[in-house]
Amino acid sequence: MTVLRERMLAAMQPRGLAGKTQDASLRAFRQLAAYYGKSPD
Repeated sequence: MTVLRERMLAAMQPRGLAGKTQDASLRAFRQLAAYYGKSPD
């Protein structure tokens, strides 16, 4: 697990977001990075 992913999960969990919402957010972020061809780090 990357540091950025861990930080994103840590930010979402206290807000009470459901697991599926967290997964969808991470997937969308990953797809956005793939679209631009750059690492979000």
